[in-house]
Amino acid sequence: MILPVKQTLWIVFWLFNQPEKQNIELFGNFLKDHPTLPDYFDKLLFISYLEDYWDILTLAIKANTNQKDTFANFLDYLDSSTQISIAEEIDKGIKEFLDKADDEEKQRFIIALQALVGLDEFFPQLISTARKIGVQLDELVGAYLTLDSIYLGLEYPPEQLQKMLTTVETAIQNREKPYNYLWQTFIFEGIWSCSLEVINYARQILELFLEKYSESYSFPTASLGINLFLKLLEYDANILDLAPNLFTTLSLDKLMEVDIYKPLDKLLYRLISIRSISRFFVNLEKEYISRLKTLLTHSNKLIRVGSALILKVIRNSSHFPGEIKIELFSDIRIDFSLGIEFIYKEDTKDRLIGITLLSLSDYPIEDKQYQHLIWNNLQNPKTEAEEKAWNKFLEEIPMDSEKHFMWRTLLEEILRKPAVYSSSVLRIAMERYLEIVGKS
Repeated sequence: MILPVKQTLWIVFWLFNQPEKQNIELFGNFLKDHPTLPDYFDKLLFISYLEDYWDILTLAIKANTNQKDTFANFLDYLDSSTQISIAEEIDKGIKEFLDKADDEEKQRFIIALQALVGLDEFFPQLISTARKIGVQLDELVGAYLTLDSIYLGLEYPPEQLQKMLTTVETAIQNREKPYNYLWQTFIFEGIWSCSLEVINYARQILELFLEKYSESYSFPTASLGINLFLKLLEYDANILDLAPNLFTTLSLDKLMEVDIYKPLDKLLYRLISIRSISRFFVNLEKEYISRLKTLLTHSNKLIRVGSALILKVIRNSSHFPGEIKIELFSDIRIDFSLGIEFIYKEDTKDRLIGITLLSLSDYPIEDKQYQHLIWNNLQNPKTEAEEKAWNKFLEEIPMDSEKHFMWRTLLEEILRKPAVYSSSVLRIAMERYLEIVGKS
C-alpha cells in the first residue's frame, strides 16, 4: 500500500479508536519504518483535527517528524487515560491560578499561554513529565491549549518580552523553529511595553538573524527577519540603519514571498470596535509604514527595490479597510526605470520583480512604447507566473486622474479585441475601465 494511503488510514484510525498499548506500538513501528515523512503529513494532521482528540499523540507525531526517533520517549504517556489525566491536571492548574490571580497576573498568564513561553511559572507540576518525554514544558501545554486571536493587543511587560526574545535568540542560534505560537503573538499582535534595554536586545537578535540567515536552511525564514524589522520600526526609527544589511542579505525574490502576518480577519473586524482597531493596529502600522517609505529614495538601489517589494506585500496582505489602505499606500511611487531594468532580464524571478515594481510606479502610459509593452505581455506572457503577475499589474497599477484619458484608451483597445486576451484580462480591464469612467 502506498505511503500516503497508509498515513491517512492511521490518522482516520486514531479519530475513531482510543490509544492503547498494542495499537500504539504498531503505530510506532510504522513511524520507525518511515523515518522521513513528507511535508504534507503535517497538513494531514491539521485538517483532521487529531489534536482535538489526542493531544500528546499529535505532539509525539510532530516531534518525531521534526527530530526523528523520538516517538519512543512518549510511549508511557500515549494511552488514552494518561492523556486525559494530563489534560485534567492542566485544567486544574488553570482554575487554581485564576481563582487567586489579580488582573495583572491574569494578563501575564494569557500572554504566556498565547506565546507558549515561560509556562513553567504556572505549571510547575508538569515540568518533570515534560522532561521525561523530552519536550519543553511550553510544547506539552501547547499541545492541549491554544488561545485564539481574541486576545489581540495585549501589552507585553518587559520581563515577558525578555523571555520571548531569549526564545527567539535560541531558535535562530540553533536554526530550529520553536514549537509554539511565539511569532504571531510576540512579533505581530502584541503591544511592546518597551525599555531601551529590550529594544537594544531585540536589535541584537535581528543582527543575529542577519548573521545566521541562509537560504539553504529552512529556519530562520526571511519572513521572521522582515517581520522583526517591521516590529522594531514601530518603536525605533534608528532600526533603519540595519536596512542595508537586511536588503543585501535577503534576496529580492525571497522578499516577494515574505509572509506578513495578518492580525485581524473579517470576523474579528466585526467583533472588535473601530476604536480598538485604531489603538492596536492602525496607529502602530502607520508609524512603521511611514518610516519604511523613507527607504524608497535611498541611495542604494537594492534598498529602494527591497523596501518597495515589502510595501507591496504589506499592502496586499493588509487587514485595513479600503479607505485606510488608500491613505497609507496611495502615495507610493517608485522610479519607473527600476521596473524596466528587471523586465528585460533573463531570469523569470527577475522579470516577476520587474512587473511588481512597475505596479508601484508612475507608469508612462502616454508613451506608445510602454502601451505596447502592456498589450504584448498581456497577450503573450512568457510563463504562467508572469501571466498572473501582469494580470495583477493591470488590476493594481495606479491610474491617476491626469492620465485617465491614456489609461482609458489602453483599456478600450484591450476590450475591442476579446479574441486575443484571456477572460481574466478582459474582466480586469472592464473593472478598471468602469472605475475610470465613474471618476470622470
